[in-house]
Amino acid sequence: MKKKLIAVLILAVIAVMGLSGSALALDPPTVYGIDRNTGDVYEAEVETGTAEWRFNATDTLISVVSPNGLAWNPLNGYLYFTDYPLVGVGNTAFYYWNGSSVQPVTDALGDPVMLTGDVACGTFDSAGNYYYIDGGGTSADGNYRTDDLYMVTFDASFNVVSETKVADLTVGDEYGERGWKFDGDIAYKGGYIYGYGSYGWYTFEFFKVQVGTWDFERIKDFGSWYKGALQLSFGQDGTLYCHASQDAAGTFYAIDLATGTLSAPLASSATAADGHVLLYTDLSAATGAEGLAMVAGTKWNDVTPNGYWDPGDVEKSGWTINLYKWNVALNKYDDTPYKTAVTGDIDGDGVVDDPTSGGFFFQITEDGLYKVEEVQQTGWTQTGPLSPNYFEFEAVGNVITPVTPAAFDYMNMEFWNHQSTADISGHKYVKECECSCCCPPECYLKGLEGWTITLARDNDQDGDFEEQVGSTETDADGAYSFSGLTPGVYQVSETMQSGWAQRYPKDDFGQEYYIVTVADDGSITVVPNVPADELDFINYKKSQNTTGYTPGFWSNKNGRAVLTANPGWMGYLGGYNLVDGWGNPFDPTSYNQFRTWLLRANGTNMSYMMSVQMAATLLNINYMGTDYDGLGVIGWDGNWISIADLIIEADAFLGTAGNNYTPRGHRNRAQAEFYKNVFDSLNNNSADLITESEAASTASTKSTTVTTDVFTGYGYNPYGFYNFNWWSAWYR
Repeated sequence: MKKKLIAVLILAVIAVMGLSGSALALDPPTVYGIDRNTGDVYEAEVETGTAEWRFNATDTLISVVSPNGLAWNPLNGYLYFTDYPLVGVGNTAFYYWNGSSVQPVTDALGDPVMLTGDVACGTFDSAGNYYYIDGGGTSADGNYRTDDLYMVTFDASFNVVSETKVADLTVGDEYGERGWKFDGDIAYKGGYIYGYGSYGWYTFEFFKVQVGTWDFERIKDFGSWYKGALQLSFGQDGTLYCHASQDAAGTFYAIDLATGTLSAPLASSATAADGHVLLYTDLSAATGAEGLAMVAGTKWNDVTPNGYWDPGDVEKSGWTINLYKWNVALNKYDDTPYKTAVTGDIDGDGVVDDPTSGGFFFQITEDGLYKVEEVQQTGWTQTGPLSPNYFEFEAVGNVITPVTPAAFDYMNMEFWNHQSTADISGHKYVKECECSCCCPPECYLKGLEGWTITLARDNDQDGDFEEQVGSTETDADGAYSFSGLTPGVYQVSETMQSGWAQRYPKDDFGQEYYIVTVADDGSITVVPNVPADELDFINYKKSQNTTGYTPGFWSNKNGRAVLTANPGWMGYLGGYNLVDGWGNPFDPTSYNQFRTWLLRANGTNMSYMMSVQMAATLLNINYMGTDYDGLGVIGWDGNWISIADLIIEADAFLGTAGNNYTPRGHRNRAQAEFYKNVFDSLNNNSADLITESEAASTASTKSTTVTTDVFTGYGYNPYGFYNFNWWSAWYR
């Protein structure tokens, strides 16, 4: 709630701006100006030049030449300004006028703030951030002139929080560094800072800078000594006005924002009581660029749907809030919004500035009856306000009177919405038998762990589920779930593993996935039509031909007939690192040569015997339809390995220098014998073939204690050999 309270505090201050002593004039257009040399601040009417004295800003300043950086803060209605620094003074004092007295601007500790450099001009944006250009140029030779733009931020009590240089406005552009002096001004409106000033030696330009990106755009080049310095301010009507502070009459003009063109003269300045013409060294808005009053509020994600704040509820940015004005002639609200705000937009330009904020505001420029209403978003349900679901108020001048409901805080109108979500779940099963006709499911269905289930979303309703929004693995019982699904259309699918095929939902419904539609109210529709918590996948092991054929088969007439029908077999076997009894590479060149190689095999060179058994396995797979897809054995390193990878590993072993001849006593003879035994068991149909998931589920149940049972201990291999790890463990 802390952030909310700060926002409310700031907005509460905004609410009284029309009553503040500094927001005096309600008849536009008027501006504030600081008179040269006296420091007197006047409120001047730009169409007549008529001016009324408001206060004197020099009482506590170090210079009587004139204050500068004049700017009106829309969040508290105070006028801020800086001292006009003396030559050689590196920093600038910062002050404000609260309608009755001049006070120093302080930081959170209460210490007066000195701004960096020499403030040439200043302005506030609608969020209450102060901008100024460090103009420099106070030395006799005009050195130290810059075009550095600074931003000053404030806390809820209007103490300075930070002062940051946000841009060096024109570095790298065709004009080079601007040589600012105290001959220009800046004014903010709608996300841009507009400015007029000199570059080079008294050559003038009109430009704008986009807040945030700090992109600089020159709008008009006025050339040399064009009316000298122009001081800028937006009036209450939104027009940018300027004052020629270096002509004798002190003429007022309006400036076209798009072209920089000046209007015909509007008025000349009034004369002060002592007879001198009022020439203003800086201008500022008198009541801001727009608005006599303000209303504001917050958009909330009502996580617990009760229409009021609870821990866990968060502000929501990016929501559209509309302000409608009552049409007296039609006796109804206009269909088109009078104004539109976006939550999280802190400067009123329609763009979200703070993604964590749900704040919005409207400046009211006309008397009348108004209604504030949110634009609903898909998947959300409004939980407050209800009956009616809007706020209604009447504005007269700067006075806001609640109408519907009869009493509410018009500076803290809260819209509450709850996002409807849904949860789905299911199981991954293996069907182990076909007794479903007479047994309950638990008798023939077993949960499968470690299978990947994917959730994808169809964002544009074109049938392509292009966005993967979730992925999970089934647990020990085969269960999985996805929670927090927002309204939309989703696909739930499984990732198929080798050696498996899907039985359900494919066989029952003709599709291998589920289509889940979550409605705006959170209700769920599933295709096929099953409960949302029973999105099950049932699989079975594919029927595989794992029949093996021994080297004896391939050396008899039956094997010869198969190879004769497949003349590419010699090239196929020649692609592997097979060896003969002396460890020489063996590449078959004829069936008779190959048959002799098979029949003479013995264990003197274990790599020779391994080659013969491996060749039989290769021929089985390639020409007899033997299928080991998804199946494997416990490998030489004690871990599961697929048959396909085992072949690759064994072939690499034979291709390694020194492994082509492995007689008794050879350091790697044991490994060659391991591969020989595996291939032999495959060819004789005695291999203990298992899937990777089966290997994982049984690994934890196998004994690893060598000293209690050497035949089931670590290193035991079902193919009749104890590997090196086992022997070393037993010896220890």
